[in-house]
Amino acid sequence: MRYVSTRDNSKEYSFEDVFIKGLADDGGLYVPISLKKYNPQELSKLKNLSYNELSTEIINQFSSDFIKKEELLYLVSKLKPKPGVVASSLLVFYGLFRFSVEFFREPDAHLGYLTFNLSMGQILSLPMIIIGIILVLFFSNKYAKLS
Repeated sequence: MRYVSTRDNSKEYSFEDVFIKGLADDGGLYVPISLKKYNPQELSKLKNLSYNELSTEIINQFSSDFIKKEELLYLVSKLKPKPGVVASSLLVFYGLFRFSVEFFREPDAHLGYLTFNLSMGQILSLPMIIIGIILVLFFSNKYAKLS
């Protein structure tokens, strides 16, 4: 699959280029030139795949010029997230995202900036981040002892 920048679609890139660079030099995002459209038969085949096989099948469309399908399946099958860690990580990252977004958002007029020049949104994001980190550590240690 080939990719182009959202700001300048005159040059095409491979998955390896996109993966290593992250963002386009012109500040745009990399997007695929085209996406595969599934017919009903292909969709019914995907429905019967395991989670690892399904994720491999989907990811392989985007990265086939970079990694072989068998290697990708091997990597995907080795991923065994510990119960609770994924949800706790989501809490941490959502809190961090929300905290960061508040830097670009004007604070509520009736509140303004509060303690340490933080907005109410940032203050409310802090417990989310802290609780998320505590839960990640708890679940990571809980299942590390069982292994």
